[in-house]
Amino acid sequence: MSARRCRWPDTPPLRPSSAVHTHQQSIGRQRAVALSESNWWEGRTAREIAKFQLFTVELCMPFNVFHRALQEALGRPVWRHELGLCVDELIQEFLGERDAPAVAEILALLPQDKCQPVIVE
Repeated sequence: MSARRCRWPDTPPLRPSSAVHTHQQSIGRQRAVALSESNWWEGRTAREIAKFQLFTVELCMPFNVFHRALQEALGRPVWRHELGLCVDELIQEFLGERDAPAVAEILALLPQDKCQPVIVE
């Protein structure tokens, strides 16, 4: 099964699409579990945590730790579906190679049949 590539509307990709996240490396399940159990992220900056996890295939910490660190490092809210659909684009944003997407671009990634309008008064 190939990964779905993120395509922000009206923004060309910086490199050709691929099924593999080109910046990420695998460290293997056993190493990832050992790192997670060691709480290695404690005492690290948000940028250090985000950088390590963005470039590692396996999750090496609780998801909420990574999510919070990534949001702090990027200086914006990161929607969970971005992590599933746009890892390379998030890495490019982290490296300063791409601007942050607009909210409309992030919402455009969601399947239309999964969107429900909400009226806030």
